[in-house]
Amino acid sequence: MRRRRLARPMPNWHQLLIALLSEVQIENTHQRQEITSLIKSQRYLLAAEAIKKFGTFNTDKRDLAVDSQVVKILKQRMSISERNSSLHLAVLDFSVPIFTTNYDNIIESLISEYNIEGYRHTTLTCQDEEDAAILLSPTIEHENYIFKLHGSIDRTQRFILDEADYSDFYFHAKWATSLQLLRHTLATKMVVFIGF
Repeated sequence: MRRRRLARPMPNWHQLLIALLSEVQIENTHQRQEITSLIKSQRYLLAAEAIKKFGTFNTDKRDLAVDSQVVKILKQRMSISERNSSLHLAVLDFSVPIFTTNYDNIIESLISEYNIEGYRHTTLTCQDEEDAAILLSPTIEHENYIFKLHGSIDRTQRFILDEADYSDFYFHAKWATSLQLLRHTLATKMVVFIGF
């Protein structure tokens, strides 16, 4: 009797970086080995930064080149993954704003597929400063929203992927209003972290 092969779930950091490393050409063998070592030792942010730094790309915009490879990997994985709709729908049952560090669009696709009301039609990322300012306003009644802190595969904006990106957002407040929205929410609301 043949066993049915299960579809692979969405990649975790380790799997994503291994896939990214296999997609990006790094000519120096020692550098490739160092990146592999960083991944094995779970130093994921440094590994992502090293891939950007040492990878060979056909553009000077290394960040965007790596981001496009991440999108390619995630979209490919999403096309063969079995999603756990009941788990994600249960999260949506709370009918509250959702903050996620995931890049995928699983939750948004379920909102659309099941015609779930009460959520904004567009997601928010850290780079959407005007939308974050509106959501911070106490005078405006808000719909629930999805705040994809580190970017979305459906947007042409940059991802927060490596140590420099994290530093830009969380420590240097490159997107100050979005960071303020995150801090405000963490300080004033009960927050449930799922798969973080």
